[in-house]
Amino acid sequence: REKHLWKIKESNDYFTEIRNNPKKKILNHSYAQTLSIVSKNYRDFYEGSIAIDIVDRVNSSHLNPGVLNLNDMTSYRSQKSNGICTELKEIYFCGPDLPSSGGIAISQALFIYENYRFLGSKTGFQNVLDILAFIYKERSLYMADPEYEIIDYDYLLDKKKILKRFDTYLKNKKEQIYSGSRTNFNSTSHFSILDKYGNSISVTSSIENSFGSRLFVNGFLLNNQLTDFSFQSEENGKIKKNRVEGGKKPLSSMSPIIILDKKKDFIFSTGSPGGTAIIAYVLKTILDTIYNGIKPEESVRRGNFLKKSNKIYLEKERFNIKEIEKSISSKNKIIEIPLTSGIAIIKKENDHYIGVADFRRDGTVFAK
Repeated sequence: REKHLWKIKESNDYFTEIRNNPKKKILNHSYAQTLSIVSKNYRDFYEGSIAIDIVDRVNSSHLNPGVLNLNDMTSYRSQKSNGICTELKEIYFCGPDLPSSGGIAISQALFIYENYRFLGSKTGFQNVLDILAFIYKERSLYMADPEYEIIDYDYLLDKKKILKRFDTYLKNKKEQIYSGSRTNFNSTSHFSILDKYGNSISVTSSIENSFGSRLFVNGFLLNNQLTDFSFQSEENGKIKKNRVEGGKKPLSSMSPIIILDKKKDFIFSTGSPGGTAIIAYVLKTILDTIYNGIKPEESVRRGNFLKKSNKIYLEKERFNIKEIEKSISSKNKIIEIPLTSGIAIIKKENDHYIGVADFRRDGTVFAK
Protein backbone atom coordinates (compact mmCIF):
# COMPACT_ATOMS: atom_id res chain seq x y z
CA ARG A 1 0.00 0.00 0.00
CA GLU A 2 2.99 2.32 0.42
CA LYS A 3 3.34 4.74 -2.50
CA HIS A 4 6.06 7.22 -1.60
CA LEU A 5 8.82 4.77 -0.64
CA TRP A 6 9.16 3.53 -4.21
CA LYS A 7 9.92 7.05 -5.43
CA ILE A 8 13.13 7.16 -3.36
CA LYS A 9 15.74 5.47 -5.52
CA GLU A 10 18.32 5.38 -2.72
CA SER A 11 16.04 3.27 -0.48
CA ASN A 12 14.60 0.72 -2.84
CA ASP A 13 16.92 -2.31 -2.92
CA TYR A 14 16.15 -3.68 0.56
CA PHE A 15 12.40 -3.03 0.42
CA THR A 16 12.13 -4.20 -3.20
CA GLU A 17 13.64 -7.53 -2.16
CA ILE A 18 11.02 -7.87 0.58
CA ARG A 19 8.18 -6.97 -1.78
CA ASN A 20 9.38 -9.35 -4.47
CA ASN A 21 9.99 -12.26 -2.07
CA PRO A 22 7.06 -12.24 0.40
CA LYS A 23 7.79 -15.76 1.71
CA LYS A 24 11.55 -15.37 2.04
CA LYS A 25 13.22 -14.40 5.32
CA ILE A 26 15.09 -11.17 4.56
CA LEU A 27 17.89 -10.26 6.95
CA ASN A 28 18.91 -6.66 7.68
CA HIS A 29 22.69 -7.05 7.97
CA SER A 30 23.28 -3.28 7.76
CA TYR A 31 21.14 -2.66 10.83
CA ALA A 32 22.92 -5.44 12.73
CA GLN A 33 26.21 -3.70 11.98
CA THR A 34 24.78 -0.35 13.11
CA LEU A 35 23.66 -1.84 16.44
CA SER A 36 27.07 -3.42 16.93
CA ILE A 37 28.83 -0.08 16.37
CA VAL A 38 26.45 1.85 18.66
CA SER A 39 26.71 -0.78 21.42
CA LYS A 40 30.46 -0.19 21.61
CA ASN A 41 30.31 3.62 21.46
CA TYR A 42 26.97 5.41 21.03
CA ARG A 43 28.73 8.64 19.99
CA ASP A 44 29.67 6.93 16.71
CA PHE A 45 26.04 7.49 15.74
CA TYR A 46 26.62 11.27 16.01
CA GLU A 47 30.28 11.62 15.07
CA GLY A 48 31.45 8.56 13.14
CA SER A 49 30.68 6.87 9.85
CA ILE A 50 26.96 6.51 10.65
CA ALA A 51 26.62 10.27 11.11
CA ILE A 52 28.42 10.90 7.83
CA ASP A 53 26.11 8.48 6.03
CA ILE A 54 22.99 10.13 7.52
CA VAL A 55 24.11 13.60 6.42
CA ASP A 56 24.97 12.35 2.95
CA ARG A 57 21.63 10.57 2.52
CA VAL A 58 19.59 13.62 3.58
CA ASN A 59 21.49 16.02 1.33
CA SER A 60 21.67 13.74 -1.71
CA SER A 61 17.99 12.84 -1.89
CA HIS A 62 16.97 13.38 -5.52
CA LEU A 63 13.37 14.30 -4.59
CA ASN A 64 13.77 16.71 -1.68
CA PRO A 65 17.36 17.24 -0.53
CA GLY A 66 17.89 18.73 2.94
CA VAL A 67 20.56 20.96 4.50
CA LEU A 68 21.70 18.74 7.39
CA ASN A 69 25.43 18.98 8.19
CA LEU A 70 27.86 17.04 10.36
CA ASN A 71 27.90 19.79 13.00
CA ASP A 72 24.14 19.27 13.46
CA MET A 73 24.90 15.67 14.37
CA THR A 74 27.97 16.17 16.56
CA SER A 75 26.42 19.02 18.56
CA TYR A 76 23.24 17.10 19.42
CA ARG A 77 22.74 16.08 23.06
CA SER A 78 19.79 14.20 24.50
CA GLN A 79 18.09 16.10 27.30
CA LYS A 80 16.53 14.49 30.35
CA SER A 81 13.49 16.12 31.91
CA ASN A 82 11.14 15.20 34.73
CA GLY A 83 7.67 13.97 33.90
CA ILE A 84 4.45 15.87 34.54
CA CYS A 85 3.02 14.34 37.72
CA THR A 86 -0.40 15.52 38.86
CA GLU A 87 -2.13 14.67 42.12
CA LEU A 88 -5.79 13.92 41.51
CA LYS A 89 -8.51 12.81 43.95
CA GLU A 90 -7.50 9.15 44.15
CA ILE A 91 -4.39 8.81 42.00
CA TYR A 92 -1.08 10.30 40.92
CA PHE A 93 -1.01 10.71 37.16
CA CYS A 94 2.43 10.86 35.49
CA GLY A 95 3.06 11.62 31.82
CA PRO A 96 5.71 13.24 29.60
CA ASP A 97 6.70 16.89 29.72
CA LEU A 98 6.82 19.13 26.66
CA PRO A 99 7.51 19.00 23.79
CA SER A 100 5.32 15.91 24.19
CA SER A 101 1.89 17.35 24.96
CA GLY A 102 0.23 14.23 26.35
CA GLY A 103 1.22 14.80 29.98
CA ILE A 104 -0.26 18.29 30.22
CA ALA A 105 -3.29 17.65 27.97
CA ILE A 106 -4.46 14.52 29.79
CA SER A 107 -3.81 16.14 33.20
CA GLN A 108 -6.13 18.98 32.16
CA ALA A 109 -8.75 16.51 30.95
CA LEU A 110 -8.71 14.57 34.24
CA PHE A 111 -9.02 17.75 36.32
CA ILE A 112 -12.12 18.66 34.31
CA TYR A 113 -13.55 15.15 34.38
CA GLU A 114 -13.18 14.80 38.14
CA ASN A 115 -14.92 18.12 38.64
CA TYR A 116 -17.89 17.37 36.39
CA ARG A 117 -18.07 13.53 36.34
CA PHE A 118 -19.57 13.80 32.89
CA LEU A 119 -19.92 10.13 32.04
CA GLY A 120 -22.46 9.72 34.84
CA SER A 121 -24.90 11.98 33.01
CA LYS A 122 -27.16 11.32 30.05
CA THR A 123 -25.09 13.66 27.92
CA GLY A 124 -21.80 12.10 29.04
CA PHE A 125 -20.43 11.32 25.60
CA GLN A 126 -21.01 14.86 24.34
CA ASN A 127 -19.29 16.28 27.42
CA VAL A 128 -16.23 14.08 27.02
CA LEU A 129 -16.06 15.26 23.42
CA ASP A 130 -16.14 18.82 24.75
CA ILE A 131 -13.22 18.03 27.06
CA LEU A 132 -11.26 16.69 24.09
CA ALA A 133 -12.02 19.73 21.95
CA PHE A 134 -10.95 21.99 24.81
CA ILE A 135 -7.62 20.26 25.51
CA TYR A 136 -6.77 20.11 21.80
CA LYS A 137 -7.42 23.84 21.60
CA GLU A 138 -5.15 24.43 24.61
CA ARG A 139 -2.50 22.28 22.95
CA SER A 140 -2.67 24.28 19.74
CA LEU A 141 -2.52 27.68 21.44
CA TYR A 142 -0.11 27.26 24.35
CA MET A 143 2.22 24.28 23.92
CA ALA A 144 5.56 23.92 22.16
CA ASP A 145 9.23 23.17 22.87
CA PRO A 146 9.96 24.88 26.23
CA GLU A 147 13.59 25.40 25.18
CA TYR A 148 12.36 27.87 22.55
CA GLU A 149 9.04 29.19 23.84
CA ILE A 150 7.89 30.62 27.18
CA ILE A 151 5.46 28.07 28.59
CA ASP A 152 3.26 29.11 31.50
CA TYR A 153 3.00 25.80 33.35
CA ASP A 154 0.98 27.35 36.16
CA TYR A 155 -1.58 28.62 33.66
CA LEU A 156 -1.78 25.20 31.99
CA LEU A 157 -1.86 23.03 35.12
CA ASP A 158 -3.56 25.06 37.84
CA LYS A 159 -6.89 23.34 38.50
CA LYS A 160 -8.92 26.49 39.17
CA LYS A 161 -7.60 28.23 36.07
CA ILE A 162 -8.30 25.18 33.89
CA LEU A 163 -11.88 24.88 35.14
CA LYS A 164 -12.49 28.58 34.63
CA ARG A 165 -11.26 28.39 31.02
CA PHE A 166 -13.36 25.30 30.42
CA ASP A 167 -16.46 27.07 31.77
CA THR A 168 -15.77 29.91 29.33
CA TYR A 169 -15.28 27.40 26.53
CA LEU A 170 -18.64 25.73 27.24
CA LYS A 171 -20.43 29.08 27.14
CA ASN A 172 -18.87 30.08 23.83
CA LYS A 173 -18.25 26.75 22.12
CA LYS A 174 -20.88 27.23 19.41
CA GLU A 175 -18.89 30.13 18.07
CA GLN A 176 -15.44 28.67 18.49
CA ILE A 177 -13.89 27.24 15.38
CA TYR A 178 -10.12 27.04 15.34
CA SER A 179 -7.79 25.19 13.06
CA GLY A 180 -5.48 23.52 15.57
CA SER A 181 -2.92 21.07 14.23
CA ARG A 182 -3.76 18.51 11.61
CA THR A 183 -5.25 15.18 12.57
CA ASN A 184 -2.69 12.49 11.93
CA PHE A 185 -3.46 8.83 12.43
CA ASN A 186 -0.26 7.23 11.17
CA SER A 187 2.08 4.76 12.80
CA THR A 188 4.11 4.92 15.98
CA SER A 189 5.11 2.22 18.49
CA HIS A 190 4.34 1.88 22.19
CA PHE A 191 5.23 -0.63 24.89
CA SER A 192 4.60 -0.85 28.64
CA ILE A 193 6.80 -2.98 30.93
CA LEU A 194 6.66 -3.90 34.62
CA ASP A 195 9.50 -6.01 36.05
CA LYS A 196 9.59 -8.31 39.09
CA TYR A 197 11.19 -5.57 41.20
CA GLY A 198 8.29 -3.18 40.61
CA ASN A 199 10.10 -0.95 38.09
CA SER A 200 7.76 0.36 35.42
CA ILE A 201 8.44 1.93 32.05
CA SER A 202 6.03 3.31 29.48
CA VAL A 203 7.62 4.16 26.13
CA THR A 204 6.24 5.67 22.94
CA SER A 205 8.60 5.97 19.97
CA SER A 206 7.89 7.43 16.58
CA ILE A 207 9.30 8.07 13.12
CA GLU A 208 5.99 9.86 12.34
CA ASN A 209 4.52 7.15 10.11
CA SER A 210 5.32 3.68 8.88
CA PHE A 211 8.28 4.64 6.70
CA GLY A 212 9.19 8.01 8.20
CA SER A 213 10.94 10.21 5.64
CA ARG A 214 11.41 7.13 3.39
CA LEU A 215 15.17 7.74 3.57
CA PHE A 216 16.90 4.45 4.43
CA VAL A 217 20.48 4.49 5.68
CA ASN A 218 22.67 1.90 7.41
CA GLY A 219 19.67 -0.39 7.85
CA PHE A 220 17.20 2.06 9.41
CA LEU A 221 14.71 4.72 8.31
CA LEU A 222 15.12 8.41 9.11
CA ASN A 223 12.12 10.03 10.77
CA ASN A 224 9.65 12.55 9.38
CA GLN A 225 9.00 14.38 12.64
CA LEU A 226 9.12 17.84 11.05
CA THR A 227 5.49 17.36 10.07
CA ASP A 228 4.59 17.76 13.76
CA PHE A 229 5.36 21.48 13.55
CA SER A 230 2.50 23.85 12.73
CA PHE A 231 2.25 24.14 8.96
CA GLN A 232 1.69 27.89 9.29
CA SER A 233 3.86 30.26 11.35
CA GLU A 234 0.96 32.47 12.37
CA GLU A 235 -2.81 32.44 12.60
CA ASN A 236 -5.15 35.44 12.82
CA GLY A 237 -2.12 37.71 13.12
CA LYS A 238 -0.66 35.77 16.07
CA ILE A 239 2.66 33.92 15.96
CA LYS A 240 2.17 30.20 16.64
CA LYS A 241 4.30 28.71 19.40
CA ASN A 242 4.83 25.47 17.48
CA ARG A 243 6.23 27.17 14.37
CA VAL A 244 9.34 25.82 12.65
CA GLU A 245 12.71 27.00 13.98
CA GLY A 246 16.20 25.54 13.65
CA GLY A 247 17.11 23.27 16.57
CA LYS A 248 13.55 23.33 17.91
CA LYS A 249 11.68 20.11 18.65
CA PRO A 250 8.17 19.80 17.18
CA LEU A 251 5.15 19.36 19.44
CA SER A 252 4.36 15.68 19.92
CA SER A 253 1.16 13.99 21.10
CA MET A 254 2.90 10.93 22.51
CA SER A 255 1.35 9.95 25.85
CA PRO A 256 3.23 7.20 27.67
CA ILE A 257 1.44 7.19 31.04
CA ILE A 258 2.09 5.68 34.49
CA ILE A 259 -0.51 5.98 37.27
CA LEU A 260 0.24 5.48 40.97
CA ASP A 261 -2.01 5.19 44.02
CA LYS A 262 -1.90 7.59 46.96
CA LYS A 263 1.00 5.61 48.45
CA LYS A 264 2.79 6.12 45.12
CA ASP A 265 2.70 2.44 44.28
CA PHE A 266 2.17 1.34 40.68
CA ILE A 267 -1.41 0.59 39.62
CA PHE A 268 -1.58 1.29 35.87
CA SER A 269 0.40 2.10 32.73
CA THR A 270 -0.71 2.72 29.19
CA GLY A 271 0.07 4.46 25.91
CA SER A 272 -0.63 4.16 22.22
CA PRO A 273 0.44 5.04 18.70
CA GLY A 274 -1.89 7.22 16.65
CA GLY A 275 -0.51 10.70 15.92
CA THR A 276 -2.51 13.51 17.53
CA ALA A 277 -5.29 11.00 18.26
CA ILE A 278 -3.05 9.36 20.89
CA ILE A 279 -4.30 11.81 23.52
CA ALA A 280 -7.92 10.80 22.88
CA TYR A 281 -7.12 7.06 22.87
CA VAL A 282 -5.25 7.22 26.16
CA LEU A 283 -7.81 9.47 27.86
CA LYS A 284 -10.63 7.05 26.91
CA THR A 285 -8.65 4.17 28.39
CA ILE A 286 -7.96 5.99 31.68
CA LEU A 287 -11.57 7.17 32.10
CA ASP A 288 -12.86 3.66 31.40
CA THR A 289 -10.52 1.64 33.57
CA ILE A 290 -9.60 3.99 36.43
CA TYR A 291 -12.82 5.98 36.87
CA ASN A 292 -15.65 3.85 35.55
CA GLY A 293 -14.78 0.26 36.41
CA ILE A 294 -14.64 -0.99 32.83
CA LYS A 295 -12.32 -3.93 32.32
CA PRO A 296 -9.15 -3.09 30.34
CA GLU A 297 -9.90 -5.53 27.52
CA GLU A 298 -13.44 -4.15 27.19
CA SER A 299 -12.14 -0.59 27.11
CA VAL A 300 -9.73 -1.44 24.30
CA ARG A 301 -12.58 -2.96 22.27
CA ARG A 302 -14.85 0.06 22.68
CA GLY A 303 -14.93 2.41 19.70
CA ASN A 304 -12.39 5.24 19.58
CA PHE A 305 -13.48 8.86 19.25
CA LEU A 306 -11.94 12.29 18.98
CA LYS A 307 -13.12 15.87 18.73
CA LYS A 308 -11.20 18.87 17.40
CA SER A 309 -12.96 22.16 16.90
CA ASN A 310 -16.39 21.31 15.43
CA LYS A 311 -15.30 18.00 13.90
CA ILE A 312 -16.06 14.71 15.64
CA TYR A 313 -14.06 11.71 14.45
CA LEU A 314 -15.60 8.30 15.19
CA GLU A 315 -14.05 4.92 14.58
CA LYS A 316 -15.58 3.42 11.48
CA GLU A 317 -18.40 0.88 11.96
CA ARG A 318 -18.25 0.99 15.77
CA PHE A 319 -20.88 3.62 16.59
CA ASN A 320 -24.59 4.11 16.03
CA ILE A 321 -24.32 7.37 14.10
CA LYS A 322 -28.04 8.17 14.32
CA GLU A 323 -27.93 7.94 18.12
CA ILE A 324 -24.80 10.10 18.26
CA GLU A 325 -26.41 12.75 16.05
CA LYS A 326 -29.33 13.06 18.50
CA SER A 327 -27.01 13.98 21.39
CA ILE A 328 -24.67 16.46 19.73
CA SER A 329 -24.89 19.99 18.39
CA SER A 330 -25.93 20.29 14.76
CA LYS A 331 -22.86 22.47 14.20
CA ASN A 332 -20.62 19.48 14.78
CA LYS A 333 -19.57 17.47 11.75
CA ILE A 334 -19.25 13.69 12.20
CA ILE A 335 -16.47 11.97 10.26
CA GLU A 336 -16.07 8.18 10.32
CA ILE A 337 -12.47 7.01 9.85
CA PRO A 338 -10.31 4.04 10.90
CA LEU A 339 -9.08 5.29 14.30
CA THR A 340 -6.42 2.61 14.63
CA SER A 341 -5.20 2.77 18.20
CA GLY A 342 -2.49 0.50 19.59
CA ILE A 343 -3.25 0.70 23.31
CA ALA A 344 -0.98 -1.24 25.68
CA ILE A 345 -2.20 -1.67 29.26
CA ILE A 346 -0.78 -3.08 32.48
CA LYS A 347 -3.21 -2.84 35.40
CA LYS A 348 -2.78 -4.03 38.98
CA GLU A 349 -5.73 -6.08 40.20
CA ASN A 350 -5.42 -6.98 43.89
CA ASP A 351 -2.46 -9.42 44.04
CA HIS A 352 -1.93 -9.85 40.30
CA TYR A 353 -1.58 -7.86 37.06
CA ILE A 354 -3.61 -7.75 33.86
CA GLY A 355 -1.95 -7.05 30.53
CA VAL A 356 -3.88 -6.07 27.40
CA ALA A 357 -2.69 -5.30 23.86
CA ASP A 358 -4.90 -3.62 21.27
CA PHE A 359 -6.49 -6.02 18.77
CA ARG A 360 -6.28 -3.32 16.06
CA ARG A 361 -2.52 -3.74 15.66
CA ASP A 362 0.03 -6.51 16.11
CA GLY A 363 0.71 -5.98 19.81
CA THR A 364 1.00 -8.83 22.30
CA VAL A 365 1.25 -9.51 26.02
CA PHE A 366 4.02 -11.52 27.62
CA ALA A 367 4.32 -12.46 31.31
CA LYS A 368 6.88 -14.53 33.15
